[in-house]
Amino acid sequence: FSFISGEDKIQKVSEFYIPWEIEDTHPLVHAAVEAAEAAGCPSEAEYWKFYTNASYTGGHLGIPTIGFGPGEESECHTINESIALKDIEKAVEFFTLLPSFIRKYA
Repeated sequence: FSFISGEDKIQKVSEFYIPWEIEDTHPLVHAAVEAAEAAGCPSEAEYWKFYTNASYTGGHLGIPTIGFGPGEESECHTINESIALKDIEKAVEFFTLLPSFIRKYA
């Protein structure tokens, strides 16, 4: 898989990285929950049961990392994955609002 590095370059990552965990008391989690609520998205902080490339930033590099995405977790990264347009619109709103909530907790 690939990721965007801090230098805005795409790099190929071939290693497998450990899952990561961020405490639900972390300021980034609080910011994300508030941004989700403001955007009308589900706002419960919970753990995903599937692997993401964020294991590199969160698990390997130790950078506080959250996962967020529209759609149903049960369909995520499956052959039948689908996402409702309204969920995409709410996700765009979440990502638009998140920086202001991060500043609030910085």
